[in-house]
Amino acid sequence: MRGFSSDLKESTCACAEHFRARMVLLMALLATSSTGGAQQLIVNGDFDSDLSGWNVADAPGTTWAPFDYAGASSGSALFTNDMPTADAASTNLTQCVVLAKPGRYVVSANGYLLAGESSGMLYVNAALYLPSTTCQSLGSTPLGFYLPATIGAWSSSPESRSIELDDIDVLAGASIEVRVGIQKTSAGGSIQGYVDAVHVIYDTVFVDSFEPPPAGN
Repeated sequence: MRGFSSDLKESTCACAEHFRARMVLLMALLATSSTGGAQQLIVNGDFDSDLSGWNVADAPGTTWAPFDYAGASSGSALFTNDMPTADAASTNLTQCVVLAKPGRYVVSANGYLLAGESSGMLYVNAALYLPSTTCQSLGSTPLGFYLPATIGAWSSSPESRSIELDDIDVLAGASIEVRVGIQKTSAGGSIQGYVDAVHVIYDTVFVDSFEPPPAGN
């Protein structure tokens, strides 16, 4: 019994030291995640000089504009909705993104609504397709949000939603179709708004590899 107790203590201490070492590594990664822990997956989500990389659904109702949310020498997408019915929404831009790794994905965007327009809002809808790497399957799971209805100014911070995928989802095939558009709630008139910094971020910090080691290792 004395030998068994000694071996158990050594094994427990080894597990504890191993776990503490992994937690120190995790905290270090968390501290640097804002600069090196994320990967951008959207093509031309900052609309640097045009709408390339996106499928444009309602040209010429959607155009590129030299108006950047951060004041940089870049641009944004300008949407116009003048449909005659109430609560009419137009899907202006779409892009399919393959989700190739298990972990956490964050979808975000910034918006700006022009003053003096009809009532409405900008929106982002990220439809998750499983199993599919081409955004085509029998069904999808919507992950959408409305951008803050700021009139005459860019939203102070990006609006975002997140989703986490496991190994089984990724092995089967996973993708999201990012859909960006504008909705007009009143029947008459028109509404215009800008959208910029549409991002799909894969955050490497949240990859499922920091679980405690199995007992006895």
